[in-house]
Amino acid sequence: MQRLDRDAARAIVADAGLRLICELEDALPLSVHRFFATSARSRALGTAKWAVRASLHRVAPALARRLFTVHYACLCVAPARVP
Repeated sequence: MQRLDRDAARAIVADAGLRLICELEDALPLSVHRFFATSARSRALGTAKWAVRASLHRVAPALARRLFTVHYACLCVAPARVP
């Protein structure tokens, strides 16, 4: 497993000869934070954790990236071939 930042992921895409179509960054949805919650208290804590992270990511994404894991995905395609 490797930890990559956006620039490293983009470099891998470019080195592979692919074209980046779009990117997505997510601080994880509520369902992930509440996945193992079995009690009302643990569900409330999961909800609070999600609310803090999602809010911070919305208003200060760069700070959020430094404070906790933010998941990143990109959609790439092979360049069009000319017949």
